[in-house]
Amino acid sequence: MNHPSDELLKTPLHDLHLSLGARMVPFAGYSMPVQYPAGLMAEHHHTRKAASLFDVSHMGQLRLVGPDAAAALETLLPVDVIGLANGRQRYGLLLNDAGGIIDDLMFVNRTDSHGDLFLVVNGACKAADVAHIQAGIGQRCQVLPLPELALLALQGPQAVSALQRLCPTVDRLVFMTGGGFEVDCTLGGATRQVPCFITRSGYTGEDGFEISVHQDDAAALARAGRALRCEDAALLGLAVALTSVMFMFVHVLVERSIPRLVVFFPSLLFTALRAWRALYGVPGITPPPEARSSRIQLCA
Repeated sequence: MNHPSDELLKTPLHDLHLSLGARMVPFAGYSMPVQYPAGLMAEHHHTRKAASLFDVSHMGQLRLVGPDAAAALETLLPVDVIGLANGRQRYGLLLNDAGGIIDDLMFVNRTDSHGDLFLVVNGACKAADVAHIQAGIGQRCQVLPLPELALLALQGPQAVSALQRLCPTVDRLVFMTGGGFEVDCTLGGATRQVPCFITRSGYTGEDGFEISVHQDDAAALARAGRALRCEDAALLGLAVALTSVMFMFVHVLVERSIPRLVVFFPSLLFTALRAWRALYGVPGITPPPEARSSRIQLCA
């Protein structure tokens, strides 16, 4: 959903985008860079051959905190949250009470006790998503929006080598994992370590990292070392970022239940618990007795 230009919000990198010649457009209520002077084709090839840095700070970030956080979230998503290991990330679908899809999201388990979950939701839906989560499970855990955080995405086959210049140990992350890191940032000739929470999901279809950082440190991180200024990594616009292979058509799915949607979008099956898939008789899976009392009950 876009808004009139006088109401548009700005990300912490807004001034940097303007200084680098970005063309700004309304997107999800924000003024966002859609492309840079090099042009879309150059940006596309750069992402596929090297690495590109995207500002995705319009996305919603939040934490669920408390001993019941994982079990609570699992009542809103048809995926296994309780069984997710510490440091692992998963893709899921946020559902309404009828099993219709409200939004898609990513979440990371940050503790062995499953008492600290980090979520990223889509920018255009974030206010409604947080409200839905708060209404659904706010009595079981703390729902903590994180508007003070920016989000940068470094995407491309050379993403790991570029980011290692600033954070040498980041290569310990593998696909769909996350963790806390100190990233070297140089500003005004002084280098300091900036705390970041980094995941590795590669949503553009290339290898890649998503870097959550305090808004006050975002510009310094974007400018830091060679991650912005060498041929390995360049700051690019949303037009390339939106070539994602993730399921990005949530507006088509709103209020439609997953069992019916799976008929038309079989790839959605990977988002569902095995017990849930068995409950609905997916071919090749024999429904176990406990399926009828599985942790998530959805309406067909």
